[in-house]
Amino acid sequence: MSSRGAEKQDDRLRVDWDEIPVTRSKSDDFRPHQRRSEDSNRPEHRDDSFLANIQRSLVYGNWLRPFWYDLNDPCEVGKWRAGSARNVSITTADDVRISAWHIIPVEHQACETDADFDASLSGKTPPPSTPVSATTAAPPLPSRTKLWIYFHGSSWDRGFPLRIAAIEMIKKVAPDAHILVVEYRGFGDSEKVIPTERGLQEDALAAWEWALSKGVPPSRVVIFGHSLGTGPASFLYRHLHKPIATDPRQRPQSSSPPLPGSLLLFCPYSSIASAVATHPLSFISPLHKIVGRERLRDKNKEWVSEGWDTETEMHRLKEYAAATLDGQAGPEPSNRLDILIVHGIRDSDIPLANALEIFISLAGKPADSRVKEPPPPPLSARDGSLYVVEVGEPGSSSGLKGRLFTPELGTHTNLPNVEAVTRIVAAWVKRSI
Repeated sequence: MSSRGAEKQDDRLRVDWDEIPVTRSKSDDFRPHQRRSEDSNRPEHRDDSFLANIQRSLVYGNWLRPFWYDLNDPCEVGKWRAGSARNVSITTADDVRISAWHIIPVEHQACETDADFDASLSGKTPPPSTPVSATTAAPPLPSRTKLWIYFHGSSWDRGFPLRIAAIEMIKKVAPDAHILVVEYRGFGDSEKVIPTERGLQEDALAAWEWALSKGVPPSRVVIFGHSLGTGPASFLYRHLHKPIATDPRQRPQSSSPPLPGSLLLFCPYSSIASAVATHPLSFISPLHKIVGRERLRDKNKEWVSEGWDTETEMHRLKEYAAATLDGQAGPEPSNRLDILIVHGIRDSDIPLANALEIFISLAGKPADSRVKEPPPPPLSARDGSLYVVEVGEPGSSSGLKGRLFTPELGTHTNLPNVEAVTRIVAAWVKRSI
């Protein structure tokens, strides 16, 4: 590559932080276990009007349902070996039944019964009654095996090829990890109710509580969201670290909080209002080229029924980490809050500006030279740019560390298949989890 070409590419990858507007909404917390949708940008009651439900059908796309596979047979859908995955049913706090897949680690011996699967989650050796073939026999799981909770994007369901690709990526970067693939209410074979922001928050909390009920240590849990799923994933991660004081499940200040290990976000949106402003399927997206994305986003907040303000959620986490380090936010976390954001430069569905806004809510508006780091070998700047920020002293056991990777070849749907992304996530898993 010529030096002129390299300079042109470097200019494309360089972020001019001063050109990115930083606008934040109020930092009040959700009240996640009251029976209504509420956050800092939501009205005091849930809007069940016809227009609001039409918006939800467009945002979630849960009415798009494949018919050519059976979600009750995950091994057949994913083409995985028999006994390596099961379909589970979870009941939420608001009495809605959701489904999920539980996938065991790559090298773990096959399971036959639910008891076998449950035993594998807690790191116990499956009972002797479990038939084990010569090809599936493996040593007992190590006691620190991770569980990934995966929240997928809008439309279709967990068996769609895009979701299978994400599952395969997890298997590649964390072969010793269990995976829980959550199906939101109204999607797939979950209960047929209208999905809402409040409802998906309940689904996320129910998935977390299911994991704890199976004996999974909280610090072993990695929360992973892709596209739409970054909203529930960010909410869950923030809520577990900083629940509101009036929450019915609020822990006593003297107790040790059950904290998840890390958070991974693929193609996040700073808010639904921002996503609607630019998504190619949005009927108002052409306006952003006329009035500007930020202005259109702010106007959208006045009428959209769903909030999913990930930018504010990350800002709350930053405040929590900073206050905890100063001894002002209750118990100190037992492990670092670690967040990795991956967003493709060529993403035309949710532009990179969304991830930059989220990262800025963690980092402030830093000088480029202070946060940019070279990607790990054998990657180079031609593969993408890596930015890192820490809240707290580097190397300390508490605080927050945020990373943003912007792969050059990344689009909205191909990230799990991009080699540079796999390498970055694998390096993050090895270093942080």
